[in-house]
Amino acid sequence: MTAAAEPPGGPPPAAEEAPRPPSVRPAMRPLGERLDELATPAHYLSLLIGLAFLLYMDRHLWFIGDVFEFFDRMQPGQSLNLFFPHNEHWSTIPILLNLGLYNLFGLRTYIPYIALDLVAHLAVAHLLWRWMLRLGSDRWIATGLAAAFVVLGGGVENLTSSFQIGFVLPVVLGLLGAFLLDYSGPSRWNRDVGFWLFGVAAVMCSGIGVCVVLLGAALALLRRGWLAALRAASVPAGVYLVWLALIG
Repeated sequence: MTAAAEPPGGPPPAAEEAPRPPSVRPAMRPLGERLDELATPAHYLSLLIGLAFLLYMDRHLWFIGDVFEFFDRMQPGQSLNLFFPHNEHWSTIPILLNLGLYNLFGLRTYIPYIALDLVAHLAVAHLLWRWMLRLGSDRWIATGLAAAFVVLGGGVENLTSSFQIGFVLPVVLGLLGAFLLDYSGPSRWNRDVGFWLFGVAAVMCSGIGVCVVLLGAALALLRRGWLAALRAASVPAGVYLVWLALIG
């Protein structure tokens, strides 16, 4: 066999190999940044541990006090009187919540009733945590304070009496509504409407709802002035005043 003839001009030049970039190791993030990322799961873990701890502490408790007035309304032949006040508080939503639990569990166990109250309490702790972060708090400080609030906040009665759902739930609604009003610039009607819904639901829980509506109005006042504050409070206040005049 004869060797293949070389192309005219001699063999082709060898392709030059592209230079390889120097190997770069990924930069290590600062330790503080990595620790900050653990604050969020630590917060949620504190809520779960707090719920388990409080349920364990409340395991031997039973119904007491005002809640029996709600149960009395649920007996055959009795009227629920959903809009009739309990000790001067508009209590429609707590009555409905207790009615639902009563139809499911009767009075055989206290756990579902107190669990509902504790979940509302943990929601307050979580919303306070979010507010602290929103205001620029260190994540671990916010997590620690929220964890302390889980077992120390609001007074012991809020953690042991299922009736307190009427006072804890409006705080949840008020904090959620405040998120909607916490902005600058021109008023946004969709946010005002959202606050109205939270505010009306809050006043239908107890007189604490009046306080959280005032809280939202104060926030709107600081953010956007008197007109924004009046607009925020107008619908919940109007609904409450109509109820107070006709029934309360």
